[in-house]
Amino acid sequence: MSGTAEIRMIRASRLVYSGLLFMYPRDLRRRFGIEMSDDFEDSLRAALGEHGVPGAAAMWGIVLWELVSVAVPSRLATTTAMAAAVSCLASSVLFWVLLSAAN
Repeated sequence: MSGTAEIRMIRASRLVYSGLLFMYPRDLRRRFGIEMSDDFEDSLRAALGEHGVPGAAAMWGIVLWELVSVAVPSRLATTTAMAAAVSCLASSVLFWVLLSAAN
């Protein structure tokens, strides 16, 4: 792979990776998003240097596995907690309305 093609691949990969960070919880992205992108770029550069395109593909495999096993469950846990809180609040309001109507 030529140097120019490698640079384009690294830039494009970093852009895609940075976009995928939305799958992580917001607080984590705010605190570590830039560092995560920097680390990804460094790791990808090393993988390409040592193993070429197969190394980059393996690196992306690791990234996708982490998204599926860590980021998505973390995001769903946050969404689930919010849904449970809203459901509880709605149930409480409904209970209060029914109790008020019975008196």
